[in-house]
Amino acid sequence: MSKPTLSDFNFDSSALRRYEVEVNGVRVKADTLEDHQRALEAIAALKGVTSAAQNIQPAAVPFEQVPVHSPNGLTVTELLNRYLQMKQLATGSVSAVQNTALQFATFVGKRKTIDQILKVDVTRFAEKLKIEGLALQTVQTKINLLKAMFNFAREYSYLKGENPVSLKVITKAQKMAAGYDIFDDADIVAVYAKSYFGPQKIKDPDYYYACLIAVVTGLRIGAITSLCKNDIQKTESETWFLRIRDDKTANGKRDVPVIPELLNSGFQAYGSLSQPHV
Repeated sequence: MSKPTLSDFNFDSSALRRYEVEVNGVRVKADTLEDHQRALEAIAALKGVTSAAQNIQPAAVPFEQVPVHSPNGLTVTELLNRYLQMKQLATGSVSAVQNTALQFATFVGKRKTIDQILKVDVTRFAEKLKIEGLALQTVQTKINLLKAMFNFAREYSYLKGENPVSLKVITKAQKMAAGYDIFDDADIVAVYAKSYFGPQKIKDPDYYYACLIAVVTGLRIGAITSLCKNDIQKTESETWFLRIRDDKTANGKRDVPVIPELLNSGFQAYGSLSQPHV
């Protein structure tokens, strides 16, 4: 049997005086003619309420009340991981970006999301670096690394709105004035004084030979520390050279001749024992 509906019944007072019916979860009882009339009015009212409720549309959220935070809510360290996954950076650049991003994350708070970071946070970070003794050029380099990472966030829709990292710490004139000075022989002797530098050959050979390679080749420190023992090679004419496979730029990947004095200093033996990097 199918469930009876309201239309199945004749509500003529002579046919039915007492009944009980449930409409939309509300139970209606009638025992007299007056009850019956009130029941019909109640049923009509309930139908009207149901119809009105079905036509109600959710109110639109005003534009100015829409949350400004991105749905991802990435922190600086989470953005760093995505940035390194998607961008093919040189080994030296990777460490520079990691160090700067983690330093910035610690400064602003590791739980703070990238869309909560303001320009004033970047300014305060730059001021802190300067107070700690970093040169303006070094501070600008760190800011530029952060700027590239936040540009990536905008490109991949991790960040909504403008890039908060747009600070210009040093002007072009200041950069030119703060250029690197050329070291003369006396400066090099002072830096590599045997009283300090000599014992490092035993205490910390990695540090010792990295510094020695830097002074005789002019290579970037990132290129030096990425050297492997099989990168120490010799030509058919018995000229030793270093094969640079990883550097900051494409032009940095090259073969660099080294003077015999470097090999005679014990570097050849050290390189043959190093695993896997020099």
